Amino acid sequence: MNDKTLLQVAKIGKSVGLRGELKLHISSDFKDQFCTDATFLIDGGKEIVIDYFREDNSLIKFKNYNSREDAKTLTNKNLFTTIKESREHCSLNQDQYFWFDIIGSKVFDRDIYLGDILEIERIADIDYLIIRSDDSHVNKGLSKRFMIPYIKKYIDSFDLDNKRLSTVDTYLILESS
Repeated sequence: MNDKTLLQVAKIGKSVGLRGELKLHISSDFKDQFCTDATFLIDGGKEIVIDYFREDNSLIKFKNYNSREDAKTLTNKNLFTTIKESREHCSLNQDQYFWFDIIGSKVFDRDIYLGDILEIERIADIDYLIIRSDDSHVNKGLSKRFMIPYIKKYIDSFDLDNKRLSTVDTYLILESS
């Protein structure tokens, strides 16, 4: 992935009211990026600019979409930003990482290489790492894919520079999958 890779951060829902407001279904942990004058792309590459966003009810209005009819043209469109803009506008706490930094990393349980992170899926309030097992494990009859909950019990550390995730007791999860 490069800095211009597009990331889907929300989906625009139905229009609400008469002034061009829409329901916003956010798929990002960073709601603060949806601020006045922030620019995003929609399906097809068209840029749109936020007029305002109300976090309490997830209503958004875009500039130049001032009527219900105008707003309806955006319904069901995906809202995108870039990796570069995410890095610039979203602040992380210590030991927090963007999903796009974690995906593709190698997973180790102590010194045992388990496989690579294919994707991350959120189920309820827990993120799960979907791992493609290393061929050496698949050849032993273990699963081709398995999931690791991204919780302290299993995650030891992440080395961003080397894209290496160190885990604890996750080989047992692979064996049970």
